[in-house]
Amino acid sequence: MGRLKLNFKRIVVLNDIRSVKDFYKKDEVLKRPECFDPGRNTLPGLATFNGEVWAANKRFCMTMLHDLGFAKTSMEEHMMTEFRRTAAELEEARGAPLSVGSLLMRTALNNILKFFIGSGFPDESDAQTQLLHVVNRVQIAMLNDGIVQFVPGVIRALLQLLPFTRKSRLEAATKELYDFLGQLIQNYKGRLEENKDQSFVGGYLKKIEEARKDPSPKFQYRYLIGNMASFIAAGTTSVSTSMECLFVLLAMHEDGIQAIVRREIDEAVGRQRLPTWDDRKRTPFTMACVWELERWKRRFPTGAARETSDDVVVDNLFIPKGTMVLLNMFAVHNDPKYWKEPERFDPNRFLNDDGSFRSPKPDSAIPFSFGKRSCPGETFALMEIYLLLTFLMQKFRVTLDNPPQSDRDDKDLKFYKFDNLKLRFQPRLSGQF
Repeated sequence: MGRLKLNFKRIVVLNDIRSVKDFYKKDEVLKRPECFDPGRNTLPGLATFNGEVWAANKRFCMTMLHDLGFAKTSMEEHMMTEFRRTAAELEEARGAPLSVGSLLMRTALNNILKFFIGSGFPDESDAQTQLLHVVNRVQIAMLNDGIVQFVPGVIRALLQLLPFTRKSRLEAATKELYDFLGQLIQNYKGRLEENKDQSFVGGYLKKIEEARKDPSPKFQYRYLIGNMASFIAAGTTSVSTSMECLFVLLAMHEDGIQAIVRREIDEAVGRQRLPTWDDRKRTPFTMACVWELERWKRRFPTGAARETSDDVVVDNLFIPKGTMVLLNMFAVHNDPKYWKEPERFDPNRFLNDDGSFRSPKPDSAIPFSFGKRSCPGETFALMEIYLLLTFLMQKFRVTLDNPPQSDRDDKDLKFYKFDNLKLRFQPRLSGQF
């Protein structure tokens, strides 16, 4: 654990799993800091809510999504519909080199949209292309925002007004996303009014009507847009990035890790029937690859910032009210006390000596954060990555078009080094591992 002061802001950085778990279980540390909002036009959502509004929206959102099949086996059929379209495009390439980032983003986007508006977009539609572009702009702007979030509020406000600053670019991208989602809701509103219980948007609109007489309503139209933005941005970029990185890793080790995955899937699932989420219990090495990827590389090395709403003591360290606290996820996932040679990608970390999956998983693996404000989409993300990986490994061998410029075990290797590496998805022959 470390302390620092940056631009007049007190900051505590949690670098080890013990202090993380001690801190994140306390109610005094559920608050998001003001600087977590991208800009003056930010619409609050689950990622930025605080207090009773956060608690009420989280409870309703998760109940609504759960009822619609979010992170449940009932959504597998929809996922498989999207995965078939993905596989069809890969088959059409006939083993030619592809940059698969955009394809995987489209797959992830349609999977998450299913719960919000009841369906995804048609492939290559103008709306789909525009939303993918907007979400990608938000992601790039957030990655580049960096230290600006620690600048005092007055200075941040000025930076937002100046053209071409990182802060103004982030705000512009975020506003574009909000505007698009607002228009999307309006376009679908007529159909949703008739089917309120068949989509998240319909259910939330109904909740807004019920709360209209409340003098301080916890459910508002702008909150609906903010909640959609929170789920769509995270559920599209994070998942698609993880999937792309995992396929690159398998291609780097075609005759090693990838061969083990293919053989395990062939023996446990076969190549004729569709994989299911329940198959993860019969394919421990494949599931271990998914978890090890989440430990090994994260696009964002720190978790979302918190702020203490009251004085608190963590690991014998006094942290005063109003202190920003950061989870150094990179440090936790590379702590040699828990991970031998942490820079190496090694799925065996998540396996027992007999080859079964470690359950519960290692305590120091927290890629989805920890506590009451941990990522609500954890199971959804793991399910989506696992099912797509298993489905495509049934059908293809994945190879690199050209060798990467960096060693995959380089501890300084960043996710963006994998971006746009071209892969070949070559159809598997009968009887071929």
